[in-house]
Amino acid sequence: MAQTQGAGILFLGAAAMSAAGGFVAGGVLGTLIPGQYTGYAAIAALGFSIGQYYRLHQGPGFGAGPELVITALRTTFLGALAIGAALDLAMRGIVLYISATFSLLWVLLYIAGPVCLTNQHPHRETTSSCNFAALCWLMLAGIPLFMCYGFFTLLTAPRPDFSFARGSFHGAVLNTINVAGGDNQSFSDRRPSPRHQSVNLLERTMSVALGDVPLDKIWTGFFEQCYVHGCQALDQELLTREDVEMLDPKLFLGIPGLVILRHMVKSLNLSNALPKNKNVIYLMDGSMMDDMNRPKNPIFDKFFVALTEFVDELRVVGISGSPTDIRLRYLEHYVVSVGRPNPSLCKEANVLPEHEKIALGRIASRVQSYTTSLSQLPTFKSRFQDVCTAMTESEVFRDLEKTQSSIEECRRERAYTALV
Repeated sequence: MAQTQGAGILFLGAAAMSAAGGFVAGGVLGTLIPGQYTGYAAIAALGFSIGQYYRLHQGPGFGAGPELVITALRTTFLGALAIGAALDLAMRGIVLYISATFSLLWVLLYIAGPVCLTNQHPHRETTSSCNFAALCWLMLAGIPLFMCYGFFTLLTAPRPDFSFARGSFHGAVLNTINVAGGDNQSFSDRRPSPRHQSVNLLERTMSVALGDVPLDKIWTGFFEQCYVHGCQALDQELLTREDVEMLDPKLFLGIPGLVILRHMVKSLNLSNALPKNKNVIYLMDGSMMDDMNRPKNPIFDKFFVALTEFVDELRVVGISGSPTDIRLRYLEHYVVSVGRPNPSLCKEANVLPEHEKIALGRIASRVQSYTTSLSQLPTFKSRFQDVCTAMTESEVFRDLEKTQSSIEECRRERAYTALV
């Protein structure tokens, strides 16, 4: 009996030491192992720990002594590596619940080993004592590990701020925007819909891939650009006043597509100015990103490669970025109209040969695939409607409204003169 009590005490001591060691192991793993190798580390730790569990399960007996402490520490440490890997994955943008599920799985595995082992022991009192020790193991090692990792992940993982405080949509810096040579337009006193959006998985992974930049700040910059280029599209007759006033569905794909296209054209011009046409992506805040300073992240790798391929396609079809480039003008019409350019507005459609229009149409389709995916995010629709509302209050829109009123007045006067 004394021997089994000693075994229980040693078992609890091993549990306490393993809890501390496991927390340290997880932190060290998340610091030392790069993100792209963390998944392999988790699989390796899983294999080692399962092998250790079966070795315990098939072992000769559950005796007291240093072997108990060594075995418990070794099993728990290997399991802690797996928990650390899951924590590291969660902090890098994979769903947070992976960490919690993985942690709970290993807590149960820690208990299953000694419980199954003691069930084979011939002495009931030993079995009872060891089952009690296993319960204490859960209290001292399992629950603290689970809580520590869960709270640590919640506190350290990037979390996008979707608060809709007054003025947050328009930003504290870009309160006024000069559009198409017009006067500065107030863009800070509009309140978006007070509806809180759920955090989408894609939004979460994007926020992690972009580093410490809050996702709400990225959204704000994007919608500011939608306002700027939307007003420019009105001034350049890419859009009509009726399109904005009636909230034509094509606006939800056309204006974001125009923003993406024009920034990629800027990226093309920057790339052409560099030696060997080095690929550079022009970001909406005015900064530049290349293969050297971009985030090293598997998610961002695909994003960066897709954008650089898009820049290469623009280069192949001969887009120059000049204001007089008829190819770019046609492509902008095609993107804004979502594949249905208005013949009365798009004069370039009658100038370009058919094979060039087909090639430009393929590029526009790629832009539309980007904007279609973008428009499905929960934050997009409500905030883009505020962009359209702000456009109806812009100087460009009011000028078009005055021009339209003058034209209608002239028509009425002519009709009256003809009757008289």
